[in-house]
Amino acid sequence: MDGAPFPDVRVRPGIRLSLDLKQARATALYGQGVPAADTYGRFDPSFNSHLKRDQDIAQAKHLLKQAGKENLRLQLVTSPIAAGIVQASQVLAENAKAAGITINVRQVDPGSYVSQYGKWPFAIDFWVGLPYLVLASIADGPRASVVNTTHFNDPEFNSLFNQASKQLDLKQRTALIHKMQQIQYDRGGYIIWSFQNNVDAYSSKIGGIQPVDETAWGLGRAQLHKLYFK
Repeated sequence: MDGAPFPDVRVRPGIRLSLDLKQARATALYGQGVPAADTYGRFDPSFNSHLKRDQDIAQAKHLLKQAGKENLRLQLVTSPIAAGIVQASQVLAENAKAAGITINVRQVDPGSYVSQYGKWPFAIDFWVGLPYLVLASIADGPRASVVNTTHFNDPEFNSLFNQASKQLDLKQRTALIHKMQQIQYDRGGYIIWSFQNNVDAYSSKIGGIQPVDETAWGLGRAQLHKLYFK
């Protein structure tokens, strides 16, 4: 967000609005995902499920024209670090053409990607399900550093984070978090296009497995010490 052309608050949503989210899920995840709208924390009780994002080429063009970026050219660095992420990058590049955006998708191997993690101007990432404030604290909150790959530093967001982090009342904390998520939706640095489904496979001879938990980690966070043979 601190490198051209991304500091312009009109450019980021302009790119987001060019993506056909349904096509991305169908192509990259074979439909095995649920809609997302550029903010995280789906399983957090304070997650705002009312935020929606649909493709809007006309609005994307309008925002980019306002920003003087009608013929925007970008390089998107991608790598097969998670299911469907390379394919989703390709869908974005194809969709973006309609908005006048040319995206060159550069695929690198995971080792090369990790060696420059956080240094690519426009790249991909993958997160597992964590509580909203936990993920904000390491991804784009006021003290996030190493994994703040978008270089997000929003004073209003930071203030809300500090208030929410010490608010014990769920209702009041939720109101603060919803304001944080609205900021991410309006002017954040992520394109969060889907929450992918997880599929757990295990033998019927094994007991103690919790296939689904509220964070959606595979095999109940793989806590193998809780497993046993029936």
